[in-house]
This record gives sequence, structure tokens and C-alpha cells, in this order.
Amino acid sequence: DYINKNSQINKFYEEDDEVGSYIPTKHELQEINPDFKLLGENHSLINLGHVMCIVEGNIMVEFNQNIKEIVDLDTTIYNQNKQIVGFVFDVIGNIDSPIYDIHPFNIELLKQNGKLNEFDLNKFISVDKISVGENLYFDSLNSEKIDKNNLLLQHQKATDASNAYD
Repeated sequence: DYINKNSQINKFYEEDDEVGSYIPTKHELQEINPDFKLLGENHSLINLGHVMCIVEGNIMVEFNQNIKEIVDLDTTIYNQNKQIVGFVFDVIGNIDSPIYDIHPFNIELLKQNGKLNEFDLNKFISVDKISVGENLYFDSLNSEKIDKNNLLLQHQKATDASNAYD
């Protein structure tokens, strides 16, 4: 049994056995790439908020105080030109002024899974073309939203980072 576990651990090391190679935890999620939503002709965009900072390719967006809902996880996010920026990976902070962690879609993984064709590539924008202070948007019709004033939200079970009790 020890040999079996050791071989499982070793498969996560790089071929050259470099010290500091990454080993995921038992319940850690691997690459996440939810389905993206293309905008329809009748769809309008709502201002999610402005880009606070970009850290390691992830975009942190400060909530727009004028909207009454919190945008749910996996919601597709757009720039003002209606190009896809990424998706809501996490919502952090207070429910009255949340911060959205926007992750870009993995284009190569979408292609491999047959979810993206060459025609749709121009509908995405690279993170390096996004600027701090720029406003980002979500689709008014195709987005799951949570009402901030819904008191039931405060009574939902919380989770920890391990994903063990989700």
C-alpha cells in the first residue's frame, strides 16, 4: 500500500524531480472551465464593477454598488466590447460589497473538449488586454444572480477551502 501511494505522489512531480514541484491536496479541484455563454442579439450588459487589480492572470473586480444582486459563480464576464473576459471563479468579502475573482477561460481546454471552434475565438479577449479601472459586465438574461436582500443567504451552510465537506 505504501508503494502504491508513493507512486501516486511521484506522478505529480515533474520529470526532472525538481524540488518544489506542485502536489495537489486530496480534495483540491483541478482545472475548472465552465461553459461560456455567447451574447444573443437581445441581450444587454450590466456593469459588474471595475477592475481593482490583476494577479497572476486573475482579475479582481470591485462590486458596482448600483446593482442589487450578487452574480453567481461560473457566470460569463464581458468587456464593454462584448468580448468574453472570463468567468466568476469566486466571490469574496462582505455581501454588501463583494469582490469578484474572475478567471480567464482555458482556450486550449475548450478546444480539446470540442466546446470552442475557430469562429468563436475572436469573441474572447486576453487578460493582458484588460486594464485596471476598466469596467466589466455580465449578461442581463443569461446570468444567475442572488438577491443581496434575501435573508436566507445568511443561513446557508458555509464551506471550507478543502472541499471535503461540500
